Amino acid sequence: MNAAPYISVSEFQTNNPELDFSAYADTTVSGMIARASAHVDAFLHYSLGVENLSNELTDAYADTDGNLKIFTRKIPIVSVSSLQLKLGTYSTSLSLTDSAGNARYDVPDPQHHILYPYQEIATTGTVSINNFFQIRDRTLFVRVSYRAGYTTIPDDIKDAVNLLTKDIFVRQSNPMNLASVSQGGISMTHGQKTGGKSDLVLQAEAMLQPYRRVIA
Repeated sequence: MNAAPYISVSEFQTNNPELDFSAYADTTVSGMIARASAHVDAFLHYSLGVENLSNELTDAYADTDGNLKIFTRKIPIVSVSSLQLKLGTYSTSLSLTDSAGNARYDVPDPQHHILYPYQEIATTGTVSINNFFQIRDRTLFVRVSYRAGYTTIPDDIKDAVNLLTKDIFVRQSNPMNLASVSQGGISMTHGQKTGGKSDLVLQAEAMLQPYRRVIA
């Protein structure tokens, strides 16, 4: 999956005028941003940049209404190009459109899963399925090709990356791990919170929480 810095050096510098950047080359700050962006990817369980993914094997299940829910590894889902049910060596393709070209599936907000309604089922392949209730008690996988991610990174995610980068910047300015330190025009206290995380990290992760990949 694609991974990239989610803010620029100039954005970080502009957002933090109280910090003293005189001792840091842009390449050093860029490395901090890359580390903060990697932290975001690890916390969310996916990278943010939009991309096409092919033949991903992922989980699916039939809900109580007989609809098939498919949870991809990357979100938000932009479009779907193929869906194939897989049961061991057997497989069957789900038709994505009807005879009029209308999509048989939905990607409900916030675009975290694909919903294939029970009344739309149309398949071709080596497995004969008349409805999804037939597979409710089976371990089921779906091979899916789709497009997902953000063409523009949301502002609150960028704010979280800024906070995480700031945490790295401050810690690098405090190699002796002092309880407090002055950096630029401000003084900072390095209190440790739950799990040894700073206030900056805790605040950033709270902002990222709504974007985490969660299977309902």
